Amino acid sequence: MRRLSGTRVRRAAWLAAAVWLALVSPAGAEAPPAPKTLSPDLPSLWAQHRESLRSPNPSQTTAEIVRAIRESQLDRGIQSLPAFSAALVEEARRAVRIHEYELAVDLLRGARDLAPDYPPVYFELARVYWLQNKLNALKVMDELASGVGAISQNFWWSFYKTGNFILLAITALFVSFFLGRLILLVRTTPLIRHALSEAVGGKVPGIVLAAVPWAMVVLPVVLGFGIAWAIILAALWMWVFLSRKEQVVVGLFVLFLALMPLALDALAVFVLGGSSPTV
Repeated sequence: MRRLSGTRVRRAAWLAAAVWLALVSPAGAEAPPAPKTLSPDLPSLWAQHRESLRSPNPSQTTAEIVRAIRESQLDRGIQSLPAFSAALVEEARRAVRIHEYELAVDLLRGARDLAPDYPPVYFELARVYWLQNKLNALKVMDELASGVGAISQNFWWSFYKTGNFILLAITALFVSFFLGRLILLVRTTPLIRHALSEAVGGKVPGIVLAAVPWAMVVLPVVLGFGIAWAIILAALWMWVFLSRKEQVVVGLFVLFLALMPLALDALAVFVLGGSSPTV
């Protein structure tokens, strides 16, 4: 039993972490980090020109940097350089902070040339266009649409966004079912109290009997077994007092609770690539 409860605790912790990532990450999301790739001379080429972005004539320097890296990229048949594109996006954000919007646009256009399938370039360019001039609404919409198109062409970005959507959907379903069970427990509490009163012969005050199902629901959470066990106990207390349709819904929710940790474990194994006891 101790081993089983430990497994439940770990699953509950994984669920909490997954929900936190789904709710917090998108808000401030800088989505998946760009891969760190490629030929040794490409990083050295970037390092050679990086500081020149802060030179007195930055726009011309930006074009030279992008052209040099782009030529090396084409010479090696590399279709996309997301790492360099991400670096240019960061430089563009620095330029925006000092209100150098033209420089930011040049940087982002260069980043787009280096990695046409890197979505943050388009979204950042849309933001810069909007900050530069509120009359650039059409340009903003066009870049946003291009960014969405880039997401559909980039497997890892599509996977990342789809995963967030799935986690949000699971969280919404979990919360809705949880609130529904609370409402049902409130509705069935008088019936449970009456049944318990008949069982003990009316020797226990009604308020104590009414508190029994709630105490049994809260106890697993206090003991660290997780909210899933609390919901299952609530379902057991209510089961005989529910209609057939309500029993079907509650049964499906209990099945959902049982399968959700397995689904999240499978998703984690897929994302992390699994593990092996041997090297």
